[in-house]
Amino acid sequence: MAEAWPNGVRWFCRRNPTLGLFMHSPSFNTIPYRDRAAAGRWLAKELQTLRSAEDLVVLGIPRGGLIVAAEVARLLRAPLDVFVVRKIRIGGEEPHQIGAMASGGVCVLNQEVLQTTEAEALRIAEAIAEMRDLVLEEENRFRQSRPATPLEDRNVVLVDDGAATGGSLRAAIAALRSLSPASITVALPVASPEASKQLSDEAEDLVCPFVPDPFYSIGLAYERFPRVSEELASNSLESVRQGAYLNSPYTKSPYSDGQR
Repeated sequence: MAEAWPNGVRWFCRRNPTLGLFMHSPSFNTIPYRDRAAAGRWLAKELQTLRSAEDLVVLGIPRGGLIVAAEVARLLRAPLDVFVVRKIRIGGEEPHQIGAMASGGVCVLNQEVLQTTEAEALRIAEAIAEMRDLVLEEENRFRQSRPATPLEDRNVVLVDDGAATGGSLRAAIAALRSLSPASITVALPVASPEASKQLSDEAEDLVCPFVPDPFYSIGLAYERFPRVSEELASNSLESVRQGAYLNSPYTKSPYSDGQR
């Protein structure tokens, strides 16, 4: 069947029995999203069924994911918070990723990697403690000393600007589980087929309009994909908290520039 896409081009949607989710293949080569904010507005349309949920909360993974999440939260009229997740690595020139640290000091370790690494227990403990401090500092900078949004029994929408391997998002999902949310929906503008399969297995729902096959990079799904400063990401979070819109030609109103 045909489906309208963010830039007005008709894309063809096919169901891939291997992945068990909807994949989209372009009828010709074009770019789906103008920028992260436009991608967020498109995701919000896909998530409209959640708009009336009183227990909904949107979490953005910094930095780029917060720009996308801000648009999702605005259009769903949901609270927005930051959810930091950082990889824990040990070793020298070729470090091993032993796990990830997430908001709230939640640590998810890869036991298979730990069994094969020669690092001492003390070095592993030091790496975990160091990353816990860094994540806490980053949380505090984004939240400006505000308390974290309670997530217990909430329906969480976890947003990033894309997923190539999905490793950080899988760690984020595992960390969120320890906080007892009612459900976790992962919302991404673009992802690789492999990441989509893994994330759809671990979250209650996955919303990802663009799953190109072959997949090359996240940035190719955007006309503009600049590096996001911490200041811009923080401003996006704060603007939603205050019920304001960023001073941007692309956010004058929820659908100011059409669908893109």
